[in-house]
Amino acid sequence: MQLETQATVGPEIRLSNFDEHTHANGHYLFRGAEKPKSTILHVCVEVKPRSTEHQILSENRTLNLPAKEPYSEVQELICNVLERHHIEGECKGRFVILERSGSCEEFPIASRPQFEQAMEDFHIRGYDKITYKATFLRIEGRVTTTSRQQLFDAIHKERIQNKNLDNENDAWFVPVDRLLEIISETAVTSLFQDLVELKSKTRSEITDICRKAPRLLATLVLAGFDGDLGHLLSQFLQHRMYDNMMPFSDSAKYLPWFCNDEQHQRICMFQWQTIAIEIPPPPKGGQGNRKRAYSSKHALPLEDVQQVGAGGFGMVYRIKVKASHQKAYKLANDPNPYLAMKEAKREGSKEDYEKEWTMLTQLEEFGHQKHLIRLLTAFQHGDKYYLIFPFARSDLQKHFQLVDPRGQNQSKYVIWTLEQLQGLAEGLNHIHQDVGNTLQPNDLLGKPVRFGYHHDLKPENLLLFVQMDETFDEPLKGLEVGFGRIVMSDFGLGKFRTQIQGSATETIRGSEVYAAPEAGARSLERKQARAYDIWSLGCIVLEFIVWLKEGSDGLETFACKRSGAIDFHRPQITTQGYYHYDQTGTPQLRPEVLERIEFLKRHCTHQAASGPILRLLGLVERCLRISPDSRPRADQVAKELKFILSVAKNSAGNFFRDIPYS
Repeated sequence: MQLETQATVGPEIRLSNFDEHTHANGHYLFRGAEKPKSTILHVCVEVKPRSTEHQILSENRTLNLPAKEPYSEVQELICNVLERHHIEGECKGRFVILERSGSCEEFPIASRPQFEQAMEDFHIRGYDKITYKATFLRIEGRVTTTSRQQLFDAIHKERIQNKNLDNENDAWFVPVDRLLEIISETAVTSLFQDLVELKSKTRSEITDICRKAPRLLATLVLAGFDGDLGHLLSQFLQHRMYDNMMPFSDSAKYLPWFCNDEQHQRICMFQWQTIAIEIPPPPKGGQGNRKRAYSSKHALPLEDVQQVGAGGFGMVYRIKVKASHQKAYKLANDPNPYLAMKEAKREGSKEDYEKEWTMLTQLEEFGHQKHLIRLLTAFQHGDKYYLIFPFARSDLQKHFQLVDPRGQNQSKYVIWTLEQLQGLAEGLNHIHQDVGNTLQPNDLLGKPVRFGYHHDLKPENLLLFVQMDETFDEPLKGLEVGFGRIVMSDFGLGKFRTQIQGSATETIRGSEVYAAPEAGARSLERKQARAYDIWSLGCIVLEFIVWLKEGSDGLETFACKRSGAIDFHRPQITTQGYYHYDQTGTPQLRPEVLERIEFLKRHCTHQAASGPILRLLGLVERCLRISPDSRPRADQVAKELKFILSVAKNSAGNFFRDIPYS
């Protein structure tokens, strides 16, 4: 007598796959049909024994409708049932049963189109119930500890359930280091001894498979193929379809000729567990730092993720990637440090992503400059765009607030400040001028000279690193070892132009506090792109000097005193910027800025014309000239800072008199 065991109904299955050509807004689209009502697809998995002395296993599950990818999810559900019961079986039939008013119709299902037609009939013709039934004939006499089963168990045990950025459960994946350890030559040799089609493989061929196709092999094992495993793997290898061709498209038109529809769907379903995203080492010279594109089904293997900021680009996260999936950045005491990830997913974000990627990769092509942030990688993940950078624990704005440079270390802070300002000016010159390209714009054998601009220099975009990856970056040296290195970041508003295009631009965006007068709506001249950056740098240099003498309290007082109307005729609009429009509509430096500069001049200790602070304030005045054409170039600023630094190193005593501003 046969005994049927009925399993309890499983939990709701949440779907992750989405085909924009078949679905819209999460609902299935049918020809001539209204949006389908919410209902349930019943799934019945039945396994029959080869002899009557064993029981029939019958397990029922449910799938909520409407669903995004019901066919694929049903197949995955069936595989999970067989896997949970450790059953190997030969499929004897798949059917869709439609029921209404006491009658039912049964349709054999051999492919996705047939399933979709049955679903369409269910919704259009008003059936009350739909059941997908799969019947298998158990393969008896199998030893459950075969090499294939052992390999499956080993891979399955190492799977990790990924967390996406919205803290919802996402796909499972196998860490690449564990996968490569499991797919060893010993394991593959043992597996091939059980597979007739692969039994004759030589040691060198097995080595080649472990090197070229470990993810493919793991996918086929996870997909639960038994009698078909040897045939499928041998066909993939014969046609040189290795890991580098993954992921395989689930579109029917890309179906390999040696796979049937069901095999193809199972491979496409399980492959995502073996090909989680990996971040490779950054290329030297920027030549290979290409954008990568991944499906939303690729697991992004994050161990830790925390939102730390937001801006015009989108969200900024501090992330830790699974160690074996991150080869881009390491520190002396931490081989897998936190990274910074900028995410863009709003409308128009692709343009911002492309702009910053282009800016950073072109800078790398000119040669890396240690005071400019290094882009580790960039990729698209579904409809989101990501840029990955080293993570800095602080920025200049926070540093100004948390660190008091006054006291016995003030002289060291002055020297460190001048060193960092010189480096930033050299970095800005790196952006402003492609010094390595001496070809003229009309030289038919060469490309036009390129130059760029940043357009958003501000303390928040100047990151402070206390450690660097010495494999790719210049090691910290001198005072940097104790105080850190300042690195320019956030090139989302930056751009490269050519001499043919000209150095000016029609519009300028950026922080209003550090904006140059030519950014104002009342400016009638074209915006001078590079001169704008010089103005912003001049503002930052002045804030450095105020901080060195008066600490964070002095900076706060300076900002409050600058706060006022941007325009005499529009007093309701206030900013803390460094200029304003007078009664005649002419831009002028704010009186509070001029007063602070004069105060600092009077109260620095080295009053000779070559005194380092006096000379530095003179540079600030030139950077803050109203006319863009009268400001110095970045290379001139860097040269002057180098001279001031040399003078400061040879200057004795303190640099400021201990007299507070009033």
